[in-house]
Amino acid sequence: MLYRAKSDKDLGVKGCKIIGQGIPLGYELTEKFFVDSSGMGQEGEGALTFGQFLNKVKAGRYYGITEAGQFQVYIAEFKRI
Repeated sequence: MLYRAKSDKDLGVKGCKIIGQGIPLGYELTEKFFVDSSGMGQEGEGALTFGQFLNKVKAGRYYGITEAGQFQVYIAEFKRI
């Protein structure tokens, strides 16, 4: 299930679920983010910190984790079509 952001920088996106790599029916992939999930990442590293990612979250867009590793995740952003 995708998480719908209620506002820009919606903190609730932290609870988005693992959805796998497929694109859900009725949605279009708009962007994919590589995000640190350990809480130990620093700005300037390959993965965005959670704060950096949060600044990219847009109201009305949908989010889900497409891949998860030990310290990073890929979070996809979708819009309804």
